[in-house]
Amino acid sequence: MLNDTDDEITKIPFSAKAEEAVLGSVIVDPEAIKTISLSPDEFYLSRTRIIWDAMQTLYNQKKPIDTLGIYELLEKRGQVKDIPDAGYIFGLVNTSPSSLNVEYYADIVREKAIRRAVIEDARKLTMAGFDGKADINAIISEVITSLVTRTNQKGGAEHIKKFASECYDEIDRSYKNPVPFGQVSGLATGLVDIDEAMDGFQVGEEVILSSPPGKGKTLLAFQMVSGMADHAPGAIYELEMGIKTLIYRDIAGRAKVSTKAIRRGHIKDDEWTSIVSAIETIAGKEIYVSDDTRWDVLKLRADLAKLKEQANIKWFMLDYMDLLKDRYGRDEIERMKWISTQIHDICKDLQLAGLIIQSMTKSGMKDNDGSQANLSGASKVIYDADQIIFMMHDEDEPTIYRLKWGKMRNGNPPDEVLLFRPVGTPRFENMVRSPRI
Repeated sequence: MLNDTDDEITKIPFSAKAEEAVLGSVIVDPEAIKTISLSPDEFYLSRTRIIWDAMQTLYNQKKPIDTLGIYELLEKRGQVKDIPDAGYIFGLVNTSPSSLNVEYYADIVREKAIRRAVIEDARKLTMAGFDGKADINAIISEVITSLVTRTNQKGGAEHIKKFASECYDEIDRSYKNPVPFGQVSGLATGLVDIDEAMDGFQVGEEVILSSPPGKGKTLLAFQMVSGMADHAPGAIYELEMGIKTLIYRDIAGRAKVSTKAIRRGHIKDDEWTSIVSAIETIAGKEIYVSDDTRWDVLKLRADLAKLKEQANIKWFMLDYMDLLKDRYGRDEIERMKWISTQIHDICKDLQLAGLIIQSMTKSGMKDNDGSQANLSGASKVIYDADQIIFMMHDEDEPTIYRLKWGKMRNGNPPDEVLLFRPVGTPRFENMVRSPRI
């Protein structure tokens, strides 16, 4: 439709024809501006950039988007000198083969802008590589974030009615297709009280799980994401222990055979079928795992971005945040601030539900009250998290575990959620509450 041969041989990717076709289409049909979301910065030529900005201004001011209005606004702004001549604006009408194809022209403009941005990202990396004083870690993170979010690149601030309309559409879909009673809108874990409290794990949100050492938080986390895997693919990054250790525990819990008996081979004939069935169930889940201890936050982001693209994962589990290798000369507080911000951004940018295991302070291990102060690391960790769950264990009731929410950004947290774990069994069960409890 557009012949861009002349543009394709230039060093910098852009299409003058597509940029002018967008402008011409809107002059022919001003309503077309509602169908595209280009920002002025996505136009390469200064003349098309300032004209597009003028068009958006006229639209927002509810004024006619015509050649005269555009020219008068540019004249008022002192930008007439930046266009070839007055006839240039009038001539734009003839540059658009059809205003019906405005979205096609806009896609070309956007695609060229993305290519220029990628070139700029590469330039930043190159310059940082040569500059021995540059914070290479920060620049790599900036570039990776730019690259993985580029295809979903958004324009500048937009009128709130656009988002209100999207909310209406979502609510309307929910109204017409309600979540069946007993189910949740997010990714369910299978532990019904947890699912009810959280409405399932939500993509784009970071959930932190914390408890004193040895209370089974990793076991609980693995069981929750294993349940989520029944609904969507995901990834596990196990930095503390071997992934087979978790799988052994899960097999034992599903087959209701002790881990020790499985490792020693003390398996009864009638238990073997249950063990094989448990292994087949686990192997059939869409879960990608790594127990490499050398992960840092930048490698983690890159791997998750790859899995998002290739396997359409919806969640990930990290055990645990403190063990990521990022240091680069930072003290411990600055290191945790850096990591926390990056983990939060990974969840938001890649639209993944993140279950992050984090250690607890020494005072928190004694208090057993589930307050935010119990979470170890910089205060930034608390601010970044969408939810913080503390796992408490009452020594007087060894089979009962209590989950208390230190934070729930969206919604009202329950007072507590109770889980039941039979002594010697590596698996949690939904609690059947009695009046006493």
